[in-house]
Amino acid sequence: MKYGHTILIACMMLTTMVSGCIGDDGSITYEDEILGCMDPIANDYVENATEEGSCDYDLDDDGVVDSDEILGCMDSNANDYAENATDAGSCDYDLDGDGIHDSVEILGCMDSNANDYVENATDAGSCDYDLDNDGILDADEILGCIDPIANDYNENATD
Repeated sequence: MKYGHTILIACMMLTTMVSGCIGDDGSITYEDEILGCMDPIANDYVENATEEGSCDYDLDDDGVVDSDEILGCMDSNANDYAENATDAGSCDYDLDGDGIHDSVEILGCMDSNANDYVENATDAGSCDYDLDNDGILDADEILGCIDPIANDYNENATD
């Protein structure tokens, strides 16, 4: 019986030590709780809130709460303009009017007769030609006499 009294006394002491610690003290009743955002940097901060609710932020400072933002292109000149967009995403343009957005254009020579023809080019860049087929592009040709026995021979001349 000696051990039975010890266990009983230990349980009584434990009960006495934690009494009043579990639960609330009753100073705030359910009716007194004010649900609201308790973060002072949030747009919907409620100064006297006692129970945390969700908070809304406007991190990009555009006047629209982030949870209400609509991502999209806000430039009315762009091909993918979104009238209800409130948060600027990337925009696609077709500045040369060829039906291909500039972001996916492939710059290159589109003339199949040129030396630097690019088969899948969608935006005409400059082209290089060698119309006399001498292996030197026309833009790099140096005009002058190429006959070594002539009086006006130019050793740098190519055409």
